[in-house]
Amino acid sequence: MKIARELQTTPAYLMGETDDPHTDAVETQTLSAEQRELLDLYQAMDDASRRSLMHVARSMGGEPLPRSPAHAPKLALAVAPAGKADA
Repeated sequence: MKIARELQTTPAYLMGETDDPHTDAVETQTLSAEQRELLDLYQAMDDASRRSLMHVARSMGGEPLPRSPAHAPKLALAVAPAGKADA
């Protein structure tokens, strides 16, 4: 740090992590094996499966679920004709 400060540059530039002497290198985040597996599984899914997984993940994560017709469950209601109700 002291050397970079004296040279009016950044440690990232001195270590060859960036070509810009005034910008620090972008910190990269590595994924755990479990995160990588989840991402690989997601990428192998078709669009409908991805939407389903996102719906489940959002509900488990506490986010409000979308109220669009595309996500609404399809319900079939049986209605008895008038006067024909079971006793």
